[in-house]
Amino acid sequence: MLQTLFQEGLEKWSMTISLTQINRVLALKTAFAGSVKSADRVWVKSLGHATRRWFVSGSMIHSWLDAAGDSTDPWQPVALTDTFLQSLASLAAAYGDVTVTHHAGENVLIARSGDEYVCADYPVGNHEDEEIETFFEVRDDNEGRCTAVVKADMLHRVAESYFNSFSDITLDQENSMPAFTSFQIGDMWVQHTSDWSRWGASPVSGTMRAETLGETSLVIHGFYLWRAIRATPRGGEITLIVDGAEPEWMYVTGDDWGICVPAVYEPFVRFFGPLVNSFTECGFQLSDEDISHSNHQISFSSDDITISAQILDAIEGPDIVRLSAPIARSTSLTEATMLEVLSLNAELINAKLVLQEGNIYAVVDVPLLRVKESVVEGIAFLHAAVARCSGLDEFLGLLGTAS
Repeated sequence: MLQTLFQEGLEKWSMTISLTQINRVLALKTAFAGSVKSADRVWVKSLGHATRRWFVSGSMIHSWLDAAGDSTDPWQPVALTDTFLQSLASLAAAYGDVTVTHHAGENVLIARSGDEYVCADYPVGNHEDEEIETFFEVRDDNEGRCTAVVKADMLHRVAESYFNSFSDITLDQENSMPAFTSFQIGDMWVQHTSDWSRWGASPVSGTMRAETLGETSLVIHGFYLWRAIRATPRGGEITLIVDGAEPEWMYVTGDDWGICVPAVYEPFVRFFGPLVNSFTECGFQLSDEDISHSNHQISFSSDDITISAQILDAIEGPDIVRLSAPIARSTSLTEATMLEVLSLNAELINAKLVLQEGNIYAVVDVPLLRVKESVVEGIAFLHAAVARCSGLDEFLGLLGTAS
């Protein structure tokens, strides 16, 4: 039966894959273990000219590998699960390579090597999403591009140093993500710092000589990048590419591989999940559909109120989330307005009123310790402040300052 399905599948597409190539793909995937959105699959498609691209997408890292392909490779992205890849590796280890195809009628992937066949259901929830391919394209017309070319073994030593530090700390609920890494590129040098001070350890910094073009600085989630670097070749050179004055991504590329990591605002990434959980428990939903890792502020809405959460990176002490909700709009700052705001501030508990750009907000600052309990408590304080200020718009209107 499998032999027949395999032969029928060859009419659509087929790939012959060597053991070396499969092992490189599996190594590529190791960096994604533990990534919040890490998929259980890799994608592959033809790039033409006897080249195929393998790519993997996670929440804090995207990676690709270009390898030898066949003229019969699929032109649309095909998903292969980790389990199926392991089966391919086993067959290729026995026979040198393995040929894979897809039977559309049964919606199964079939691999053949020698006189053996292996079959697997095509992954459910498959998205042949074009963005997953174009994600890795670096635009040539992007102004403000910064590049740095370094020796590959330099980055491997940074990766080793990072994990040496990581082995000495214990992650806890409040600090569940290891150190982020900041980069400064320019003037023929690349400087990097991984800050372990959250765990009572010293930051680890270093400088690498590089051929650079332009200048930039950014912060990335170090754990996934350095784990991915350890799976890349040690020889040759590696190029760092950052596009734009306010970069969203950093590309790390070798001869036939690439890694893409987002530029992040560290406190936002660290506390985004706990914030969402806390607001959800209180009956709120995210107002924003497109959330960037570099955000400083996000909004949540319920039936009666919208709250903005701005995460502030404290220089000393715990980070802070500033919860705010609009109370009134004032077109002019008068003595009567200020007296009313001061009077209300004297009555509010654990909240304050702030005037900003003609708007009056109720604000609660919450230290990010015991995040869930602190944020839920802060939301309650903000609700109480908004209730106490009910009618302020109408009152300021009587003073002739509201619109």
